[in-house]
Amino acid sequence: MAMKSATTSWGCLFKLLPALLAAVGGCAVTGSYPANWPSDEDKQGGKCPKIAGTYTNVGVRHPPAAMPLSLTQVLGLQDGDRVVIDQSPDTISVAVLRYGQPVETVVFSSGEINFHGLTGWDTNRPRTFSCLMNVPDFQRRLSFSHLMRSSVGGAGGVGAGMIVASGESVHFTKGTDGSLLLHFSKGWGALIGPMPVGSSEQFWIKFAPASQ
Repeated sequence: MAMKSATTSWGCLFKLLPALLAAVGGCAVTGSYPANWPSDEDKQGGKCPKIAGTYTNVGVRHPPAAMPLSLTQVLGLQDGDRVVIDQSPDTISVAVLRYGQPVETVVFSSGEINFHGLTGWDTNRPRTFSCLMNVPDFQRRLSFSHLMRSSVGGAGGVGAGMIVASGESVHFTKGTDGSLLLHFSKGWGALIGPMPVGSSEQFWIKFAPASQ
């Protein structure tokens, strides 16, 4: 979850795409991972994070003023008090329980995510997940298709061109205490000639492990 710095102008631009949202040189970043929260379970050598487990539906957010989302709200599922996640290389199954009884089960299939021109936060899109490589630390970030949004545009000018990118993302991982950790990022970036500018806001929600 640590945010690292890149050294190139293009790194500053593309970090603001959902797959690469991370702190990089030349861009302002708001929000940092809380020091007293658990670290990632392990870096897994570039493999997809393993998030299987049973979790409470109501999480703890940081900073406290961040949007108070439940896990079922994030995933666009019916409300419940427990969420059970099973994972294989090709599928992620998410089951919602209420008082121990199943309410809804959805299976996400492994697939590519097209980051350009998405409407974003759209539960009607195909239910897919992807583990894309994050350039600054070369670790994979697990994301669900309907939680990703980005756009890229460009314009020419006299003596200089401009390229602008913006995006939102939610990345999933698991903490050393068994909690499910969600990292939310939203930002924009631009290259005005050789000069990179931009900003990124981020917050986290932690869902504690629970029994079924």
